[in-house]
Amino acid sequence: MLVLVKVVLNVWKSEGVLVGECHLSLFLVETQEQFYIRTSWWILSKQGIQLEMPEALQVRRIAVVRSSELGISANVSVRHCNRAGSNFLVGMEFTGGTYPVN
Repeated sequence: MLVLVKVVLNVWKSEGVLVGECHLSLFLVETQEQFYIRTSWWILSKQGIQLEMPEALQVRRIAVVRSSELGISANVSVRHCNRAGSNFLVGMEFTGGTYPVN
């Protein structure tokens, strides 16, 4: 599995966790809904990504995440969703590999 991080705006180190902001599209496979959002990401690894989202996502929901700023397109499974202030921290595991996006 390969994760390419190309250009990330407003990246800083906070308590040992890499944090940044990006635009991304999120396509929910089950409901055929698509969202375009600007979000913060907290962790990006070979296994997955954790995003700060304005709405909760159901655990085990399958989605496709695409971000040209992060340089990835990936099939994901929602592993956890916890409230963090007025938003939600959503952990997503890459399930079908990641693909570079130009």
